[in-house]
Amino acid sequence: MKDTQAAETIHFTVKGMTCGGCVNSVRRILDTVNGVIDADVHVGHLTVTIDPSRIDSLAIQRALKAGQFIADVQM
Repeated sequence: MKDTQAAETIHFTVKGMTCGGCVNSVRRILDTVNGVIDADVHVGHLTVTIDPSRIDSLAIQRALKAGQFIADVQM
């Protein structure tokens, strides 16, 4: 999706992400999730831009949990 008018940005803290390899793993996971427009991944935190009509923060959390990462939405 390239139309970012309805895009939503969500910030997460991520447990279990301790190195560059983990950062790459998280990127690979997010690449497979429909509705993710962009992801800025760093050790310990993540900013994801999504299409909210296709995905929500819970779906991101589930995808990351399947990869052994625990993501909490930052308020």
